[in-house]
Amino acid sequence: MELKPLFPTPLYWNAVDPKLADKIEQLFLSRLSDLPRENIHSTDFHAENKIIDLDKDLPDLKSEIMNNIQTFCEMTGISVTPSMQLT
Repeated sequence: MELKPLFPTPLYWNAVDPKLADKIEQLFLSRLSDLPRENIHSTDFHAENKIIDLDKDLPDLKSEIMNNIQTFCEMTGISVTPSMQLT
């Protein structure tokens, strides 16, 4: 009998610099009251304008995410298209 991992799921984990994490938390908390109310939830998921714009507000976080995606791809052999965008 043999067991083959047909659907393996690689997990990648990397810590965020504590200074960056604090910056993200402070920014989010300062804008929390700007979240639109959707029934019983407060969310900007369906809103055209988000309360945080990665490109404008947190370019260092976006860069960190993109670097980690590249590292994940190199480690696993999984590839993404060059036009991949974060929304």
